[in-house]
Amino acid sequence: MESISEELRYRFLPYIQLHEFEGLLFNEEKYFHEKIPTKELVGTEELSEIFRCYENPEMINNNRETPPFHRLERIILGYNKIVYGNILAEAIGLENIRNKSPRFNDWINKIADIVNN
Repeated sequence: MESISEELRYRFLPYIQLHEFEGLLFNEEKYFHEKIPTKELVGTEELSEIFRCYENPEMINNNRETPPFHRLERIILGYNKIVYGNILAEAIGLENIRNKSPRFNDWINKIADIVNN
């Protein structure tokens, strides 16, 4: 932080994703069914179970085998972070991600406050 000039420090708003970016993609199950081809969506039971267990997608991660990235690798055949992450994030939209992910939303609100003031 000291390497940032004092007059600009108020603009530095670090954000550390609680677990992984992919957690934000677990917004609503319908996006998976709408955007991922049926033949590639091979883990529908696990997908449904995740949505039953987690209201806040930021909290998805129980142990070393269950981070969002690993779950998506099991749920989507040939999962590629860049391709599928982009497809799902675009379908979900920033507003929906913000509505379900309070930590991420708080960070966006802080950025908006600085920009608007």
